[in-house]
Amino acid sequence: MSKYLKDGTLEYLTITTEKLKELQDKLVEIFNQENKRIEDSYRPKTREELNKIYNELAEKTGKDKEKIKSELKVENIQKYFKDQTLKDELLTISYVLRADGKGVKFSDYDELKIHFQNAKKIERLVILLDSPINRTSYKRKRIEIDFETTFGKSYYLVEDDDNIWVEGIVKELNDILDKCRNKNYFYYSWWFVSLIQMTVVVTTFLFCIWISSWIAPKLKIENAMLFVFIGFFLLFSNMWTFGSIGFKNFIENKFPQIEFKKKTTFCWLWQGGILIFISYIFCKLLDTTWKILF
Repeated sequence: MSKYLKDGTLEYLTITTEKLKELQDKLVEIFNQENKRIEDSYRPKTREELNKIYNELAEKTGKDKEKIKSELKVENIQKYFKDQTLKDELLTISYVLRADGKGVKFSDYDELKIHFQNAKKIERLVILLDSPINRTSYKRKRIEIDFETTFGKSYYLVEDDDNIWVEGIVKELNDILDKCRNKNYFYYSWWFVSLIQMTVVVTTFLFCIWISSWIAPKLKIENAMLFVFIGFFLLFSNMWTFGSIGFKNFIENKFPQIEFKKKTTFCWLWQGGILIFISYIFCKLLDTTWKILF
């Protein structure tokens, strides 16, 4: 594991194609900078080091040293015996997209973009920047961003032996992700959940009074309205115990903490229509209860 690691939870984000491209551009910028630094570290720095490489190549291939010089350009020479190491150290960018019930791994962003745009329901998107040697030794640079809509928590992770590099990358990622913030936190707030709970209790109370006033006159027992009210109130209260689980699933499905599609104006009109309908029913119950009691 690298010496320094920083991670964090990702919540209430809308990842659109535009924001995904912005994130991709930043990772490509990091990719180019770091791979150039790695390649430069293997290029000869002095004439003595360059001559040493020519001698090693001549000895290994049996070719004339001068011929090797004429075949190779200085700026493209890497230490012959380090070629495989260099290949293992260079960073790569890969993606995993789980959508419509299946997962696919990509190494090409354009291919990812096509699947991203055509998917009906995206469940998970993972973006990973690391090197093959990092996967075996758990060292050097690594950036992982995991957007999860169905299982577990979404998170980002940055690690390296350079603490300044880690802090800088985290800040740059947060600057991009902050632009993706949505308003879905509203549906997970304590006061919204409390408001729903109180609304259900009051609505159940009013409904039970209304239905009791309708059924009680047909029963030939003393205090019929009271017994009917208590019976229905207990019934609907227990129904809400299970209904609240369904309501929670509805919120998580319609307003996920991580979403990949922009909400349309129609969606907000639809929500407003439901709110108006519920308010109308609530007011009618309140008016009917008032007339029954007073």
